[in-house]
Amino acid sequence: MEELKGHLEAVAAYAAITNGVELLEQKRAGGHISLAKKIVWPTLQDAPNTNNLVLEYLEDNESLMSKLRELTTDSVKSDEQTDVELYMKHLEAALEQKEEPEEDKVPDNDEEMAEMALQSYEYDPNTGVSKFVMPRGVTDVQLMRALNVYFRKHLGFKRDAIFDDDVAWFEECPEKYPEYCKIRENSGPSSKLSRTITITALVSGTTNKSRDDQEKVLKAAGLSFSDPRDIALAVALHACKNNGEDLLKGNWVRSSVPGVALFPSLFSGVVVKGFNDVNDFNGVAASGSPSPELKN
Repeated sequence: MEELKGHLEAVAAYAAITNGVELLEQKRAGGHISLAKKIVWPTLQDAPNTNNLVLEYLEDNESLMSKLRELTTDSVKSDEQTDVELYMKHLEAALEQKEEPEEDKVPDNDEEMAEMALQSYEYDPNTGVSKFVMPRGVTDVQLMRALNVYFRKHLGFKRDAIFDDDVAWFEECPEKYPEYCKIRENSGPSSKLSRTITITALVSGTTNKSRDDQEKVLKAAGLSFSDPRDIALAVALHACKNNGEDLLKGNWVRSSVPGVALFPSLFSGVVVKGFNDVNDFNGVAASGSPSPELKN
């Protein structure tokens, strides 16, 4: 949308100034008009034939015309309105709706970081699926610590949402378990995009099973073991948004990292402990996330 709008504004603005015809010819010939985007969209009456010149240019660019026609399919042009004015009106409206969504902003502080993630958090009680957005420029551990502060401050708990002593474990995961807990290139201060995380904290049919058997259940459902960082964040967000409610319902859960399980302690918050993948069955379930390997 931004590219399309800039493209149209460049053509129309140059056509609308005194030497518009000459500059429009340069544009057709591939001339450099990068400064055009600094010019405010003019009224089409600013220069004779502007509308015709722009339409002529657009007709030579079928992909642009296709996008514009799609945008204005259900629109009715008024008697005083030119085609280009109609296109620009709808472009502006579309851009207003899509202009820097909240989840693509970089939070200014920990409080805003926690609030942005909490606003994005959704939970479907029928499927058990949680979904949330990691704000742009934020690491998993930064959000964990921000949620711990939020949990104590706004909900009045005298413990963390995620056991503070275990936050360091989550931070070290990519180095200790690179095969199971990947370094996330699109998180942290240099990230340009937010991340949407989808996770089922308690996958049906995985309780009281070995890790191998749980993996079979997950695979059949198009899932794989969730990253432990995502599990901890989902549990913390759910607790912060639902007055301390336990997303894991008192169950231990296995994650992508073998040999450990996460547990929602009422006294400490989410904790991580060693857990036998073969012999420890009682009260352990699995958390699952959509598996890229299983997509068609």
